[in-house]
Amino acid sequence: CSKTKLYVTDIDRLLEIDLKTGSILKEYRNSKSKSLNDVTVTSKGHVFVSDSDGDCVFHVGKDSLEVFIQSTQLGGMNGIFAKKNLLYLGSKGNFISINQKTKAITVLMEKVGYLDGIEQIAPSVFVTSDWRGQVQLLRIGKGVEKLLDTTPLKINAADLGYIPSQKLLLVPTFLDNQVVAYKLNW
Repeated sequence: CSKTKLYVTDIDRLLEIDLKTGSILKEYRNSKSKSLNDVTVTSKGHVFVSDSDGDCVFHVGKDSLEVFIQSTQLGGMNGIFAKKNLLYLGSKGNFISINQKTKAITVLMEKVGYLDGIEQIAPSVFVTSDWRGQVQLLRIGKGVEKLLDTTPLKINAADLGYIPSQKLLLVPTFLDNQVVAYKLNW
């Protein structure tokens, strides 16, 4: 069960860690992995991993890290988020979805930046961050709204967290050593 495990990327390998003991349970590798980055776990416990320098999205098989999809449409991937039968991720500066059953890739929005964090806050509404320091609201079919830009302060934004019951957005920062919480009023 993924609720008792933590999955951590370490360059070209994925580590499965026991949350209670902190010990490494398994190490997953694939010869095609270059720079594994973000991890998402589906409601059914399936684990998917993005690769920033490659053209593959990986998934955890029984004993190995397997290629889920490889495509020239994929590249520069970072943030990945699973919901129902879709994977959402940033690729080549675009916001895309990949159908987990058919593996069909759909560009949902273009030129949204290098997405680091992705959280869905409502149907067709996502909050994203990019490593430079921008946090934005993506409304599929309606456009992008910049919520925060700490780029001029050289405070970068990492992966996001979201607490729906409180409409609270959590933004870890690079090099600033803090997690900042924002109330979303939209």
